[in-house]
Amino acid sequence: MSRSINWLPEHILKENVEFSRKMYEFIEIDFDTCLEYIALDKKHYDVYSFKLADLILRIGPEILRVFDLILFDQRITRFFKEQPQLELQIVGIQEKKEKRKDGFKDYFTALPELKSKSVEVTILKEKICPFEEISWWESGYNALRHRAIREFKKSATLKHALYSLAGLWVLHDRLDMDLGRRDVARSRVFRPETRTYVSR
Repeated sequence: MSRSINWLPEHILKENVEFSRKMYEFIEIDFDTCLEYIALDKKHYDVYSFKLADLILRIGPEILRVFDLILFDQRITRFFKEQPQLELQIVGIQEKKEKRKDGFKDYFTALPELKSKSVEVTILKEKICPFEEISWWESGYNALRHRAIREFKKSATLKHALYSLAGLWVLHDRLDMDLGRRDVARSRVFRPETRTYVSR
């Protein structure tokens, strides 16, 4: 490798994990509050509001934070031998971060197993795969960041908020598995599928 990876020191990793878990808890509480006036039903997926926009804009940075906690934990190096492209992918993500470029799709490419991860939405009593089709990132979070006024009605929707929160939950579930914990499983909104992650 021509560049070294700036791994997160253990104490920084721990602090960020605790911070992000707490952020998830507060975001989920606020999402749950939204459901008091917007029933979680597929026929309401296109309902939009400023409160949902606020939630989506808070979820986006946390998704990127948890991706970092997974990929920049040095314990991931044990996978380099069986996944030789992974090291290059992490270096590429690091370079984009230094240039302040959006690297979401690069994170997703580095963890392709997320595509098949489903989570049950307890109110709907059905499973969704938030990373199977990730238009909610571009049409939700990125649209609100860059084109909020023009695309507000299409971006600040209940569906984008639900799928964004589900994506964050799946990432936290993965992170908990990596660290040998299961804290985020106390979710009031989601129920996990049977775990098949490889623990580090």
